[in-house]
Amino acid sequence: MGMNIALQSVGFICAVFLFFNLRYLNKQQARIEDETVELTEKELKRLQHTADVQGVDLETARKMHRGVRFAT
Repeated sequence: MGMNIALQSVGFICAVFLFFNLRYLNKQQARIEDETVELTEKELKRLQHTADVQGVDLETARKMHRGVRFAT
């Protein structure tokens, strides 16, 4: 029974971690989509990587990131 409690605890911790991590990723995505916000160096690097892979400019890469959300 102790093993069952331990595994349920691990599952609960994983669920809580996923919840907060996906909320954080959704906030990052919303920030990239907002065209009035000036992006940080890290966000620009992420967009530049997308632009390089897709063969497009940064504005097109920024538009490509629209609409993706994680269910929390």
